[in-house]
Amino acid sequence: MATPRTLPPGTADCKRGTRRRCARLVCAASGVAPQEAGTASALACTSQQIGGAAGLALLVALATAGLPGDAPAIVDVADGLRTAMWVGGAASIIGGLLAFTPGKPGTPGPRPAVEAPSPAIDEVGARSSG
Repeated sequence: MATPRTLPPGTADCKRGTRRRCARLVCAASGVAPQEAGTASALACTSQQIGGAAGLALLVALATAGLPGDAPAIVDVADGLRTAMWVGGAASIIGGLLAFTPGKPGTPGPRPAVEAPSPAIDEVGARSSG
């Protein structure tokens, strides 16, 4: 059996990351009909990949905004990267805080209390048992 000492460097971390990814996909498929579990898992994985690509594109655009086209100065590049990292860090913190909000999206809130039915009053003013 392979142990972390006998595995090539980085393989143990890859295995740990695979476990985390698998747990996220199981959470994404929870509460879904069994015949739709594959679709839910694929949607979660695709959303993660597209979100990562869009986020990276946004950060690169932010980092390079305002740089001259030829050969920008190192100081200007560093300033752009610093700004992009601050924005990326803030987005990560906000996303982490949103992950701890109570309730699942799409679940109904608390149901209102049902009132007891009042006895009906007929045309003469007498109460009927309904």
